[in-house]
Amino acid sequence: METGYKVDSIGAAQERLSFTFLLYPRFLSMFAKFFYFYFWHLAPLAEGEGRLQQK
Repeated sequence: METGYKVDSIGAAQERLSFTFLLYPRFLSMFAKFFYFYFWHLAPLAEGEGRLQQK
């Protein structure tokens, strides 16, 4: 009984998660923008600072 309950709870959690993602596309787009902004702007700046410190 416990294993069946665990599987049911995991399935319900996955459904709830996918439903939340479908419900908040704005939040996902904001997260994606922040993610790309960090990797395209902040990461190269950090690499440049590291190169300057090595020299």
